[in-house]
Amino acid sequence: MSNLDSYQEIGMIRQDAFGEAYLYRDKKTLKKYVIKKIKIHSMETKDREAAVMEANVLNKFSHPNIIGYRESFTDCGNLYIVMDYADSEDLSQLINERAKKKDPFTEIEVMYYSVQILLALKHVHDRQILHRDIQTQNIFLNKINSADEAQRLQIKLGDFGIAKVLSQPEQMALTQVGTPYYLSPEIVRDQGYNNKSDIWSLGCVLYELCTLNPVFTGQSLQAVYTKIIMEKQITIDNSQYSKDLSNTLIIMLNQDPEKRPSVNQLLSLPSIRKWIPRLLSKNTQEQEFPEGLDINLYRLKSQSGLLYHLINLKKFDQKFGDQVLFQNTKEALVKIKDDQKDQVLVKREKRVDKVLELVKKLQEDQYELNDEVGMKLESFMQVIKKVFDGGK
Repeated sequence: MSNLDSYQEIGMIRQDAFGEAYLYRDKKTLKKYVIKKIKIHSMETKDREAAVMEANVLNKFSHPNIIGYRESFTDCGNLYIVMDYADSEDLSQLINERAKKKDPFTEIEVMYYSVQILLALKHVHDRQILHRDIQTQNIFLNKINSADEAQRLQIKLGDFGIAKVLSQPEQMALTQVGTPYYLSPEIVRDQGYNNKSDIWSLGCVLYELCTLNPVFTGQSLQAVYTKIIMEKQITIDNSQYSKDLSNTLIIMLNQDPEKRPSVNQLLSLPSIRKWIPRLLSKNTQEQEFPEGLDINLYRLKSQSGLLYHLINLKKFDQKFGDQVLFQNTKEALVKIKDDQKDQVLVKREKRVDKVLELVKKLQEDQYELNDEVGMKLESFMQVIKKVFDGGK
């Protein structure tokens, strides 16, 4: 096992409630690393266990958009966690710089950064881990070579000091943790929460990328908390950004966690999905998306995401009859078929079977097609059959 003698200190770069972060250089390779120092010798047992969580969690990850873990060791009563060094600023600093210049991010830039964060979060959530402190200061930037100046910074999600490993996907966490301005309504209310709280926090980050301002501010923490639980719908300037982006933000910042999409549901949206081959190597794509990234097939599968938009954009706020349900469903499915144009890979009959199969999976994946929105599964399947049979 290594010790601190293997590294040469350059200087302190950060301090938080869990310890101090220093920049070091490996004496043999000269490569720079961040080493987090946590004084565990004076901690109570519970706090000591929490302190080693970051090392245990980081060791589970291997992803280009997550701060890399090298090793950890104890020395003189301190725990040291050695991590990769992101050689640029963090996202909060970049946003502040653009705000001072009054230079908003283009939609391409917003998507470039936000999809990378989504890919990192997928890797985390797929391992049944909650980050619990997603904020712009915990999203680091690393310089990379790119012909496109707007795409020379790679996202690195970090600071897993208060992450939580769930024993099973449906488990709920209870402890109120995180940065106040990014807390979800369920955490503010001291309710149980799951990975949908990370989606809320990421929605707050997305809002900042679009507006260069925090989504929730106030004179006191209580004022911020009140806004978080009282705000009904968050929107951005549609003249600057597309409706797809605006709608995505709305569903991420839904007060009801059950109506927020999961990270995998967000990555199923065509507007987001198309970025994946540009951001991940082929090898990483195969590891993270074993089902493949065939865009034509996935446009068919993405009906779940489109229907999710329809539901959560208040088109099903009350009980509707089959006719209205049919019309909204038809709009969604027609959009899919239009997207596919002449590249449909299967015959109509097979396409119907595939959609019905996906709708069943949609319900199993907790999309909650229930009486509350007037969408019993049997009726819903009949509507889809009508659409693909050309019904009116």
